[in-house]
Amino acid sequence: MSVLVFEGFLSTPEMLAVLDKSSIVQAMMDFEAALARAQGRVGVIPQSAAQAIASLCRVELYDIHALMAASAHDGSLAIPVVRRLAETVALFDPAAASFVHLGSTSQDVIDTAQVLLARRGLRLIEDDLLELVGVLLDLADAHPAQPILARTLMQPAQVSSLRFRLASWALPLLRCAQGLRHAADGALQLQFGGAVGTLSALGEKAEAVSQALGAELKLPVPDMPWHSQRDRWVRLCAELGVLCGSLGKLARDVSLLSQAEIGEMAEPEDLPPLGPPSDGLACHEPAGAMPAAPAPSWLKPSAKPAKAGGLDAAHIGLPAGLPLSVRKRSHSRAMPHKRNPVSCMLALAAAQRAPQRVAALLGSMLQEFERGLGGWQAELAESVSLLMHSHGSVRAMLTAMAGITLYPGRMAANIEAQQGLVYSEALTQCLAGVLGRIEAQLLVGQLCDEVLAAHESGAAPVDSPSLRALAQDICARDARLQAGIEPAALAAVFDPQRVAQHADQRVGKALAQARVDLCALLDRPQW
Repeated sequence: MSVLVFEGFLSTPEMLAVLDKSSIVQAMMDFEAALARAQGRVGVIPQSAAQAIASLCRVELYDIHALMAASAHDGSLAIPVVRRLAETVALFDPAAASFVHLGSTSQDVIDTAQVLLARRGLRLIEDDLLELVGVLLDLADAHPAQPILARTLMQPAQVSSLRFRLASWALPLLRCAQGLRHAADGALQLQFGGAVGTLSALGEKAEAVSQALGAELKLPVPDMPWHSQRDRWVRLCAELGVLCGSLGKLARDVSLLSQAEIGEMAEPEDLPPLGPPSDGLACHEPAGAMPAAPAPSWLKPSAKPAKAGGLDAAHIGLPAGLPLSVRKRSHSRAMPHKRNPVSCMLALAAAQRAPQRVAALLGSMLQEFERGLGGWQAELAESVSLLMHSHGSVRAMLTAMAGITLYPGRMAANIEAQQGLVYSEALTQCLAGVLGRIEAQLLVGQLCDEVLAAHESGAAPVDSPSLRALAQDICARDARLQAGIEPAALAAVFDPQRVAQHADQRVGKALAQARVDLCALLDRPQW
């Protein structure tokens, strides 16, 4: 059984295609073809040789499995690739074969190929990441002043708002998109230094060939080769690790809120439809459910949901033609009542694997002199895994959030079930204006103890005193409080709508700026 089965499960078909064996070898061939064309243009090799070499840099001409097998013996995939390319060129133009890979080294081939593949992979990640951020911002716009129960250390704390929580999910992901772009600017550069980085084999033509090669591959040319300077590449990979962690936080929260005991939201039960639903497959929201936000206007038509919160099948890599019954989300055969949060599961798996990969990359930076022994090779495997997991995670959470179902009734019920205790700080603030802070804190503490004691005694909720009722009673009996606190002011303390509106106001500016920043990223494609 191949471990790649389980690796692939945590990724996407598109990213697996980018990192496929054939794709990797073709990226190496792209380097060799570009090198030959650059050297031909500068006059290092004859134009006829450049054309002969470039014409044979096509992966379909070679036995990929044989190249992979030879790489284990040679210690580098680039060595058998270049050797087989030279042999093939010699069959058609023996003179041109001597110019294959001229002045370069195996690390130039592999590092530049990895940069080319990462550029494609990061485009996939960013496309879905920006779409996910847009979905979260749209959900925030669509649900103003929706009270929710905020939880700290896994315990009920106070009342907040759904918009506030959505902002806490969206803003880190937006910063991840910005961070990836910044890190990619430094990391996605040409690698071309020859044997020890000095390009001595090319003499005075070295700079001209470097610039021509960079232009061929549309890659910036660094100030010097980075064979053992791995800081910029590791920094980019660390940004992917941060992205996995931010997506994991979103997945953890959504999965906990989807538990039946909480029931405030749920992943889409059906997999996204293959196209616009027919009359017989219309989308019906569960009773008491709040539909997801409509598709953002800036989405490409092919990426717009076919129904509220849906994605087309091609967008998530589903084979066409599957019947709707096959495309149901995961259910337990033994426990058909379960609605498993599969998307959250995938994102959490990626988040749990990412830290080890980032740590391994940091450890691999101890590369000796001009080319490392073992560190560079370890780095290659870890960075590929991070690309795979990052796209799998962001795609999973896009699928979840684009089709999320919200249950405001359960949000309100979970607040009500706290018997007013989540307003204890606000009540203290209210009473402190009359009693002073210390006396108010002592009084509210006693009232909370009374509510908790009734709960712990097993009294039914209808028979248990709430903090609001006890506060109203004490204000009616205490002359100071009766004179100093208006009934409307006391009622406002326990008004979840007022608290939610305040929470919305606290993130209003941040959400508006996030929309501006998102549009700026969309208006300036990076890759």
